[in-house]
Amino acid sequence: MLVILFIMITQQWMSFLNSNKVNDIVLHGDSVWAATTGGALIFNKKSASFTHITNIDGLLSNNVKRVEMDIDGNLWFLCRDGGITLMSQDMIRIREFTSITDKLPSYEFSSIFIDGNIIWVGTDDREKVWVYDTQGNPFGEGKATLEKIEPTNEVNTIVGIGDSIWFGTNSGIGILKKGDTSWTIYNITDGLPSDTVLAIKSWGGWVWAGTKKGIARLTQSGWEIVDSSFKVINEDTIWMRAYDFCSTDTSFWAACNFGVQKWEDGTWRKIYGFNSRSAMFNSFLWIGSWGRGIVKYDGVSPNEYIPEGPASNFFSDVAVDQKGNLWCTHYNGIHKVSKLYHDECSWRWKIYNSHNEWGISGSGPRYAVVDRKNNKWITIWDASSTLGVVKILPDESIIKFKLEGGNLANVIGGVCLDYEDNLWVGCWDGYIRRIKDDVVDITISNNYTQCVRILVFDLEKNLWVGTTSGLTIFLKQGGFYRIEGFPSEEIKSITVSKKGEVWIGTGGGAYKIKDKKIVLFISSTEMGGAVVDIVLDTKGGVWFAVENKGIKKLNLDGTFKAYSERDGLVSEDVTSLVFDKEFGILWIGTHHGLSGFSLGIAPQPFPQVKVYPNPFVSSKGHREIVFSSKGLKNGKINIYTLSGRLVKSIKNIKTSFAYWDGRNENKEPIASGIYVFIAYAENGERKVGKIAVVR
Repeated sequence: MLVILFIMITQQWMSFLNSNKVNDIVLHGDSVWAATTGGALIFNKKSASFTHITNIDGLLSNNVKRVEMDIDGNLWFLCRDGGITLMSQDMIRIREFTSITDKLPSYEFSSIFIDGNIIWVGTDDREKVWVYDTQGNPFGEGKATLEKIEPTNEVNTIVGIGDSIWFGTNSGIGILKKGDTSWTIYNITDGLPSDTVLAIKSWGGWVWAGTKKGIARLTQSGWEIVDSSFKVINEDTIWMRAYDFCSTDTSFWAACNFGVQKWEDGTWRKIYGFNSRSAMFNSFLWIGSWGRGIVKYDGVSPNEYIPEGPASNFFSDVAVDQKGNLWCTHYNGIHKVSKLYHDECSWRWKIYNSHNEWGISGSGPRYAVVDRKNNKWITIWDASSTLGVVKILPDESIIKFKLEGGNLANVIGGVCLDYEDNLWVGCWDGYIRRIKDDVVDITISNNYTQCVRILVFDLEKNLWVGTTSGLTIFLKQGGFYRIEGFPSEEIKSITVSKKGEVWIGTGGGAYKIKDKKIVLFISSTEMGGAVVDIVLDTKGGVWFAVENKGIKKLNLDGTFKAYSERDGLVSEDVTSLVFDKEFGILWIGTHHGLSGFSLGIAPQPFPQVKVYPNPFVSSKGHREIVFSSKGLKNGKINIYTLSGRLVKSIKNIKTSFAYWDGRNENKEPIASGIYVFIAYAENGERKVGKIAVVR
């Protein structure tokens, strides 16, 4: 478990994302590069392993809409809500394109087309596309312009066919001949099944168009519809949509919401059944699927490669158990629970209720708390009254609780444990319930109606109840009273310090209460928004989750330090915070992934390990890296990327020296970059350090 501490101390920020929803892929050599809703992926075809690229590695946003490779092998990532990140394949050179510096009209990117030194990017701007001339040096100072588009609407796809550039928009197809200013336009009146055009491809003597309502091809006599199938789901008509086309000289495929279809003998044959957004061919058909990762089709059957990660990027709550594992709930109808743990080699995820075997309905798991016996309590937001609480025992068996009292009894808006490890839940039927010895034994009115947001016991064992309309304290000896005077009565979080001070987060800012009186107020204007969660670290720092504005730390001297995506936070839409006191890690759940931030509080007990040469520079004739320490005998060394992926393990070290040739487990030279090593002594002590590699 200490390996978590050492990796986090070495790298302050870590990102954990579900990357199964693939928007786009490109192929290069032995790698598949993918743009996903959870960052970018590099899939190694030989080892079938993934490398994650996130904002920590230079992406402007972790929601990546498109990826394209230019003539020099550089990757262009269209980061939705962020900008454009240009990255060399070795990830050493990075350049950012933003609206401030490069005339980008919007961050809602939809398409990219690279024509030599000219980069065309479609956005949700209804009148223009962004055109960038690299002038032969994409990392240098090029020339950015905005060009008018016809027909006027959002551009979904851009392709080059012959001497013309074709634009698929939400108002049809526009064709611009190079060197000309006149446009040719096709829309539904010309035979397209829909004006919303998502994909365009030239193959077999025709131009094919994938639209919102089927596929058509342009023949000498006009547009001919070749598919207009649909499904009716929950009374909604869902049409066949082709998001991408892929071809060889003899074969043609369409990546669709109904799966991947192959054109054979004048009709479409399904070869892969899951929603797919991108496809490319290189010896095999490679598919970017929406929810199933990267897929290889060998002509017989599909093989899915799903990157490990949480069940969803939508985190509603996070809690640390007695072994340092992180338990994460996923709200919004997802119904799954994720556990983050660490083995000797890497971070790992385990998903619970994958097929809803617990029988959760409604919006799903909302809160998670862990008692001193290491039982995990998961509360549910379920207006259908199917289930209210799930208790996961240390052996991972479960006990389910349905709270009696009508549907809203199982809509749980607040949860806490008392000093005897009994569970208290605030239900939206207007009552607070206690579960003791797995039996609901107390039900009390919360003096409001359907509005409990947070429950906390203070050091005097009084119960603080925060609601959408105020704060009430239920006294241990009986009775209750309210604390009033908040500019906003919407209570979002409550935290109790070791000194008995109570921090309150509200829609109008944050408060510190001592002896039942407000002694400090930080307005939402000063904070930057509503305070949705508060945690305290072991050095006296107070951490605030600010609604849609990231996190802020209040230092002992009264100053603030803000953290955003630019600092390494996975998203500024933060939902929950928890501080792991043993390992000094602040865990940050958001609506778009999970971040871990090391505060560097815990010590490193292992003696110094010398490393030379460092940096390792192959052009200088360096052939191996030497590790030197008396503690290495009978120990081992693991070497990781900064994202925590194991690169090489050196085992059975017989002397005080260990040697590494700069190659991974597949005997391939590693790329330039910064790597982390963890040295393990025979007695279990560890030491962490960094290695720079320059190729």
